[in-house]
Amino acid sequence: MFSSRNCFIGDNFRKTIVGTPAYLAPEVLQKRGYNKSLDMWSVGVIIYVTLSGTFPFNDGEEIAEQIQNAAFMFPAEPWQQISREAIDLIQRLLKVKIEERLSIDECMKHEWLGGAQVYMDLRRLELQLGGERYLTNAEDDVRYAHFLASEELITQQIPPLI
Repeated sequence: MFSSRNCFIGDNFRKTIVGTPAYLAPEVLQKRGYNKSLDMWSVGVIIYVTLSGTFPFNDGEEIAEQIQNAAFMFPAEPWQQISREAIDLIQRLLKVKIEERLSIDECMKHEWLGGAQVYMDLRRLELQLGGERYLTNAEDDVRYAHFLASEELITQQIPPLI
């Protein structure tokens, strides 16, 4: 996938290309220096893939151009089922300009990660894929039960909580 763990010394910019193209940040493809913010771009790609089952950028010759222009969309299927908070986080992570991209601290304070919405989006995805749990667990149902009561899609498909 991607790796930068051992590439950084302090806040220095590096220029070595390491990773799978679909996850690479624009600054890597443009052969500009990059820093730890490139991992936040990759986090945005991972969230997109996790929630939709597809990559934000189409594989092929033009993938580099798509990435460098942040040319991605949120097609109605499946994104109409996914929270606006999740979409907002992805949009804030997939910014071409490093200074506009969320830092790890800003990301962790984002509303999608701070409450039940991330759980509900992940559980909804599991249900759409047949119901088997691979992103959530049954203990989460109890923790978020009061949020689930207002989510018709989920409450209709989740067995009663015991």
